[in-house]
Amino acid sequence: MTRPGVPPAPVRLRIAAGMALAVELGCIVWLASRGGDSQMRIQSLLMLDEKAAHALAFALAGLTASLASHSALWTAAGLGVVAAGIEILQSFVPDRTASVPDLLASAGGIAAGVAVGAVLWPVLLRGLRRR
Repeated sequence: MTRPGVPPAPVRLRIAAGMALAVELGCIVWLASRGGDSQMRIQSLLMLDEKAAHALAFALAGLTASLASHSALWTAAGLGVVAAGIEILQSFVPDRTASVPDLLASAGGIAAGVAVGAVLWPVLLRGLRRR
């Protein structure tokens, strides 16, 4: 039972996921707009190569976006447009280049994240309903 003026738990979860997605996408765009040194430092800190970093970043965004959205297809399409836009943006940043392999790594991460989110959402709903 919800209190008046308080949205139900699934709505609150979608709102929280949407806010987290905004932060994630902001971080991804910020890193993409920086020179190669910033990205290399983060990749070495996480012990990832460039393609794995793309896949991981967009897998997290895909998971969060799928929890924030009602449509896996539109979620994946929207994140695909963001990934393509980032690759285009990088062609204007010194020391960066647009790369089809990077875009494919991002797309793979998006697909994985959205798939996990589509499976996780019903599990989360069951858990929220039991409370």
